[in-house]
Amino acid sequence: MPSIIHESLVDLFRDSPALAPELISCAGTELPGRQRTPRLTAAEFADLKADEYRADAVIRLDAGDNTPSDIIIVEVQLKRDVDKRVSWPMYMAGARARYRCPATILVITIDPGVAQWCARPIVLDRNGSTIKPVVVGPQQMPRVTDPNRASKTPELAILSALAHRRHEDAADLAVAGLAACQALDSDRATRYADLILSSLDPAARRAMENLMSLHKYPFQSDFAKKYIALGRDEGRDEGRQAGQRAIVLRLLTKRFGPLPPAALERIEQADTSTLEDWADRL
Repeated sequence: MPSIIHESLVDLFRDSPALAPELISCAGTELPGRQRTPRLTAAEFADLKADEYRADAVIRLDAGDNTPSDIIIVEVQLKRDVDKRVSWPMYMAGARARYRCPATILVITIDPGVAQWCARPIVLDRNGSTIKPVVVGPQQMPRVTDPNRASKTPELAILSALAHRRHEDAADLAVAGLAACQALDSDRATRYADLILSSLDPAARRAMENLMSLHKYPFQSDFAKKYIALGRDEGRDEGRQAGQRAIVLRLLTKRFGPLPPAALERIEQADTSTLEDWADRL
């Protein structure tokens, strides 16, 4: 069952498909060929004549003639899951059969132990044939501490803040990540800002607030003043509630299609605790 953190991280790739090839490069793997256009494509592999297999996100890189040249299968992994060592090869086989081009499994994790586990080669047969996912964990994730750079690559900055939340410069990373949120629409901004704030330990959060009070970065937008720069508890609660509401709406719509007005009104009036319970049940 996907968690809120898992779904929020997946959304980064759905919102910015170019993030996938950029992180593959960060992991030391280069995709050959000319400049190509990344775009989101179908993530289901149900045509494998088995139970439905669905990746978190699938990015298709198109060559100049709009034919697929590479497929990147993005998987967000927050913990070890032995079933993935069965499903990942099936994802790759399904992608190669559908698009007739090389396929790469890109695993994103914010836990160094999980990253090490995911990087183990997967043995396919008695002859020793293997596949090896490209894993981007805290060790491979760039550290984005410059707010100006963060604003240009917001999804990467948010991932950076989460992956290095326990690093000594976590406060700088959080400030940059919050700066990046200002470039996003209101729903995503509140959801991702709350994700960053909730990931920090108390010491890192105090250090982040001190940096803000010293005007290391001038948060001027209405969003920042309401949820970030002032550091108000009620702002954080409101941001958390907005993020939970967005998650519930997206999961319900994905499962049942457009929601009736009565359901929308009930979700709008629900408090944070109720929204969290609904999200966990979904």
